[in-house]
Parts: sequence; C-alpha cells; structure tokens
Amino acid sequence: MKRALPAASEQNPSKWKNVTLLVPSATPPSNQVILAIGDTDHSPKSPSFVQVTDEIYFMTFNILSAKALHGIGPRIVLAPLISQTFDALELGAFLKKSRFDGTLQIMMPKMPNPKIVERELKAAIPDLALAFSFSENQCGPAIIAGSPL
Repeated sequence: MKRALPAASEQNPSKWKNVTLLVPSATPPSNQVILAIGDTDHSPKSPSFVQVTDEIYFMTFNILSAKALHGIGPRIVLAPLISQTFDALELGAFLKKSRFDGTLQIMMPKMPNPKIVERELKAAIPDLALAFSFSENQCGPAIIAGSPL
C-alpha cells in the first residue's frame, strides 16, 4: 500500500548515519506500521522525518500533523513519557483530537511507582488505547534521529 508522506520523505533515509530507537527489548507485532515520535540530536541537518523501514517511521513532534499521521497510517505510535520537546500527555491529546484509533505505546523510565503515572494518563486521555513499556535504564528510553553522513 502506498502511503502519503510528509514532504521530507523525499530525502533518502539511507543518507542518515543513525536513527536510533532505544526501546525496551519487546518486539512489536509484525506487519503493523509504527510511528516513533521523538527528538533529534539538534544539529542543523538532523532529520525531522525519516522512513526507517517499510513499517517504521520517525518524526519529531513539532512537525506532526493530522494529515501526516493519517497519511502514514500507524497502528502504534511509540513515544517516550517525557522528552525535551513534548510529553506523552501532550502527544496523547493531539492523537485523540486527530481521531487516531491505534495504540499509543509509552516508554517509561525506571521509577518507584509507575502505576500512578499510568492512572493519570489513562484518566487524562480515556478514549485512547494506551500501552506501557519500561526501561531498566534510570534515564529511560529515547527516540533520537542523528545527522546525515
């Protein structure tokens, strides 16, 4: 199936030296499109959109739009609980407003009582399917796109 992608998709993703998805070791279901939302390394030439594979896309929160979301058509949106530019609550509100009908998979750092955070998010965005992944890393998982070669 051909997907309508943001204009940045004309860039050749093989030119990017690294797009790193630092996630817990869980393997996503096959044949499902995943949109990872995260930060860049903040260099001037960092990509804000990259098609990593046929089924995995990376986009920064600042360029995310309802049109791009529905053009890519993910079943799973993968994002950290908190990043430098957005948090899961802000992203969840956007997804709900955009009528996203998939799952927001939130990556959470190691914390004493993650159930409190889960309850707060579920209460704030009750109509959105939420799933949670946990990292053994104290600073938590991240989604980062690097600079071109």
